[in-house]
Amino acid sequence: MVHKKQNSTMRKLEIILPFGSLSTIMAPKISKKASSQEIKSSAFSVEISDGSVLTGELDEKQNSQPIANILLVHGLASSCHDPSVVRQAHFLARKGFRVLRLNHRNAGSGKNKAIGFYHADRSQDIVDALVGLTKVYSQHSWIIVGQSLSGNMLLKALGEAKNQALFEQCKCIGAIAVSPIIDLGRSSKRMKKPLLGFFDQVFTQAMKAYLNRIDNGIGTELKNDIRSARNLAELDEKFVAKALGLQNAEEYYSQATAMNVLESIKLPTTIIFAKNDPIAPGTLSIIQAVQNPLVKKCITVFGGHLSFLSVSLPEMRLAFAGDRKVWESCQDLVRGREC
Repeated sequence: MVHKKQNSTMRKLEIILPFGSLSTIMAPKISKKASSQEIKSSAFSVEISDGSVLTGELDEKQNSQPIANILLVHGLASSCHDPSVVRQAHFLARKGFRVLRLNHRNAGSGKNKAIGFYHADRSQDIVDALVGLTKVYSQHSWIIVGQSLSGNMLLKALGEAKNQALFEQCKCIGAIAVSPIIDLGRSSKRMKKPLLGFFDQVFTQAMKAYLNRIDNGIGTELKNDIRSARNLAELDEKFVAKALGLQNAEEYYSQATAMNVLESIKLPTTIIFAKNDPIAPGTLSIIQAVQNPLVKKCITVFGGHLSFLSVSLPEMRLAFAGDRKVWESCQDLVRGREC
């Protein structure tokens, strides 16, 4: 996909690279070089409704007033310290936003500060974190950005009636879901296929390592279930569903998906998604069917999963078109108009 950008001397082209799986693999490695010295970072923590504490990192441009606050939530088997999360946060901070990178329960620097573990049906944690952080950063409006699994969690939180007044009270002006995994069951099955086994094993091993670090809320029997899981689908079936008191993984997927509440979203929301996403195959048809006028669909032909790795011509400089799209969507939310 080609994007045209105009500067004072010549027209530039930005081309999103076509290789979905390869771009998805490359993005974290390239992201390590994309953080910025202009940005001041500091740790934060916030207590949520069950007494758990979530942690994170705040990024903002030095000596400037923020345009708005952005709550940025990482995807599965990641944390707020993931190079791709830091890259996107620093990009947005350079553009004038205060960005708060949130760790899910016991992830990253939040190890053993919360009860239990995070999973696809923890969308209320995002709402609770927003409410708690608003008490500290109350002078500016909020935008929430959810990546991958957290994109689904965010969309579910937005569509549930119980949260709508809270979003209004927190001065949340909108949300952005990047590469959301909405059809959880189909994604899980897709990653078991031979060509995508790499992703399955990366997620599985990372989640098992995360779960084995937690001392609070996971008993010995459940630890054994974690150990015996050979892939992500088995981890969901043997451990997650069992820990939640559900019959099986299919019940977990059905309970956690945002699919059934997308038409109920009351805030301006943008979904950024690539047609060649190798991890979330069912999401495209779901979002294309949404009739809610408040849900904007920014669909690219290429981009992979959370990558949108692009090259600018004629400089041949690698960049991330998805970061720019998130920034443009944030600008439009602040201006109070659709992009």
